[in-house]
Amino acid sequence: MGDRELSEMMEELLAWTRFANHRALTDALRRTLADQKEFAVYELTDGTRTQAQVAKAAGVSQPTVSRLHAKWRRQGLLRQAGGAETHLTSPRDLGLDPPPT
Repeated sequence: MGDRELSEMMEELLAWTRFANHRALTDALRRTLADQKEFAVYELTDGTRTQAQVAKAAGVSQPTVSRLHAKWRRQGLLRQAGGAETHLTSPRDLGLDPPPT
């Protein structure tokens, strides 16, 4: 099996895995993102911003972002991609809205 075939198989496996776990991820995010600020921090953690930038945009402190990131890594809801932390997917892409105030 060549690299191309292996890559295609991995992409297909990833697609089916995401599909199969859609509901579990949605439920986990509903339970985890308890308020609008946590929702904003998770949404903004897309791998393009530093913790300080996420904190400023979400209206929280950088230590709060650091604490939330550590918790979400332990829960498997955050991953490293290209040296940056990023959410698995945007909650809005799963049909989730921020919790009410």
